[in-house]
Amino acid sequence: MTDKTAQHRRRWLRPQVLVSLLFFLASLGFFLSALVPPQIELTEVVLENSEARVLEQVSLVLVQAGERRVSQQSLSLPTGDAERVTIILGALAETDVWPEGLSVPTAFVFRDAQRVTAVLNFPAPTNTEVSATEEWDLLRSLRATLREQGVNEIRLLIEGQVPVTFLGHVKP
Repeated sequence: MTDKTAQHRRRWLRPQVLVSLLFFLASLGFFLSALVPPQIELTEVVLENSEARVLEQVSLVLVQAGERRVSQQSLSLPTGDAERVTIILGALAETDVWPEGLSVPTAFVFRDAQRVTAVLNFPAPTNTEVSATEEWDLLRSLRATLREQGVNEIRLLIEGQVPVTFLGHVKP
């Protein structure tokens, strides 16, 4: 070998050149792997039959002017927690505790080992004018009725946001 060829070979075997070549190959491999679309595996999810309904006696706890009374109603309830809560709240909405113009909320129910939490998402109230006492009675009726159904904690939302007050007077 000639002297020039040996110098040229030594130049390519320098640590800086080898590390740069290693980084280049790694980045080229990373780039090429991003061009290949990921393989997505679809799994079939079987939902439980929410059409199955059971006729049950439900206690609606109505609080008015500090007085508590219980109204028993027979309701056809589904097996799903959120659907059950929505139907029970619909029955409560037909009582005189529920103000006009306030729609029945969408219910979400979460269970863990110790607690059952219901999140009630109310649409924005329209033409709903209530006093602070009526609002407080409604909140107490909601909580007491859902506690009768085994719900430990209730969170209220208005249009998906945590409200400062429920209907203008009482902090939820």
